[in-house]
Amino acid sequence: SGFRLEGSLSYNNEPISNEQVSIRNVDGQHSDNVFTTEEGYFATDLPKGTYDLYTTHKVKNQTTLAYLNQVDSETYTDIVNAEMKIGYTIEGTLFGDLNGDGEFDPEAGEKGYEQKIIDFDSGAGSIAVTTSFTGDYTIVLPGGEYSAWSQAYLDQAQNLAALKSIQVDRNKEDINLPATSAHDVM
Repeated sequence: SGFRLEGSLSYNNEPISNEQVSIRNVDGQHSDNVFTTEEGYFATDLPKGTYDLYTTHKVKNQTTLAYLNQVDSETYTDIVNAEMKIGYTIEGTLFGDLNGDGEFDPEAGEKGYEQKIIDFDSGAGSIAVTTSFTGDYTIVLPGGEYSAWSQAYLDQAQNLAALKSIQVDRNKEDINLPATSAHDVM
């Protein structure tokens, strides 16, 4: 059985219309994309579970807004008030940190990892992005503290992971994620 998720997307009490909201189950089993109405309203029927809600929106003065939050069907009771905040563009590279210094150094043979998923988790929601063929990524996030995490599993002999805490309070470039040897913990 499921539940009906309803919400209202806005910024400064003004509705955000015709914007896509991404709704992703934290277990990865179900996702949906819905568009807001002229009044900023959105709704969908979902299986019970915990979902991350994410969207971005450009306003006329080129400011980018972002919204990221989490809804659990067990505690959900009322329409989600999805109040957008200023969004900040975060860019960087997921790379193999050969010398362990945490700095991306292509001259030393360090390379970006392509087509790897990076999760950005605020504790109140998470969103994932996939790296480009050079290991680069770009994401827009509302302000706050995030953990950026990626498992750059290369083959059975090489299991690498990157974990970094990021304070998002302005647009930032070169937020590079060094991947180093990792071991499965069971």
